[in-house]
Amino acid sequence: MPGRAKTAGISRRGAWWVARFTVAGRAVRVRVGSIAELGGRLGLARRRALIQKAKEEAGLGGPLGDFLEAVAAVHESRAPRGHAGVWQILRGVARLLGPVAMGDVTVPMAEDLAARLAGSGLKGRGLRATTLRRYVKHLSGVWRMAVERGWAERDPWRGLRLPKPVQRPVPALTAEERARLLGACSVLLRAFVGLLLETGLRYGEAAALRWGDVDMGGGWLTVRRSKSGRPRTLKLTAAAHRILDELGDGVGPIFSTAPKLREFQLACAAADLPRLRFHDCRHIAAVRMARAGATVLEISKVLGHQTVTQSAYYAEHNPTELGASAIAKLDAHD
Repeated sequence: MPGRAKTAGISRRGAWWVARFTVAGRAVRVRVGSIAELGGRLGLARRRALIQKAKEEAGLGGPLGDFLEAVAAVHESRAPRGHAGVWQILRGVARLLGPVAMGDVTVPMAEDLAARLAGSGLKGRGLRATTLRRYVKHLSGVWRMAVERGWAERDPWRGLRLPKPVQRPVPALTAEERARLLGACSVLLRAFVGLLLETGLRYGEAAALRWGDVDMGGGWLTVRRSKSGRPRTLKLTAAAHRILDELGDGVGPIFSTAPKLREFQLACAAADLPRLRFHDCRHIAAVRMARAGATVLEISKVLGHQTVTQSAYYAEHNPTELGASAIAKLDAHD
């Protein structure tokens, strides 16, 4: 049986009192209250009470050590960024499950929890269908590991009936609209958004870029910190090369501070465009590639998708991908 949460202590961290635990070899910190509220010194009895409260709030108050051990086992090979996000999601789900062992979670319990997540999520807001499916995918992976280790007899998350995701329309901007958007941006934001529109990078990938990742002479850009953990190399467009050239060659991060979403959406409003997310710039870049004649496979390679099917819905913007080329060959054959 895996170990339970081990208390490391409680201490001040900035303006807060923070309880520290070690669970499945991972450090877990939980805020228990502000120094202004609790005072600058805590007695032993108060410390113990706050630590117990923190355990319960973090989903560590019951026999959930096996759950969290499985989380660590499933995701130990993930990139640090991705791992941290999954770890937080599953800790939140553990808190909702309460003091129950993995082997005692039934299909009706899993269905009830999925319904609760759809209704109120982990932070009081219901999850979208795509997000709910991602949560259930992570949970199913943890329970498969539990089955392999003999902690549970079956995976209760497998085969759950979940709401179908609504396909969000793929945004596309004309050249005039893109120019209007960039014209409404500040200098830093214009360079950042311009690079996203020219390369299809994710927000985190662009924010993590360093000058050592760019070969200005050859016109190449290497993405080292990707969602999949696998680096990829992209050929720079003339516009992307110009953006980087204007920023100036240097050392360290290309963007010392990544722009905020609110600033970007204010620029969208100023340019009289619909409210966009940074991730929409990635979709806009992919649509431009498709309209320029790029195949789904080529788009998939540029975007860093692990499977071609992730890029399939860009095919509608490329007539050849919809079979026009095949029909033309059929006519020529006769």
